[in-house]
Amino acid sequence: MVDAPNIKVAGQGSRRDAAALGQQIIGGVSAAVADISHNLHIDTLRLQLPAGASQVEINRAIRRAITRHVDGAKR
Repeated sequence: MVDAPNIKVAGQGSRRDAAALGQQIIGGVSAAVADISHNLHIDTLRLQLPAGASQVEINRAIRRAITRHVDGAKR
């Protein structure tokens, strides 16, 4: 079972912008973990994105962050 992610967004912009970015991040995380066939537990996944980041940039940052997390867990 997967719990709904708790998304926190900080930076310049309105609450509406933050909510939209949160939705983009949720979509990117869902797509990134769909290919993972083993158990994965991530308490915190930190992303730093430029203002106006595209969905492609967001997805790329998410995949890098998940890879860092998985590689760190293997050590």
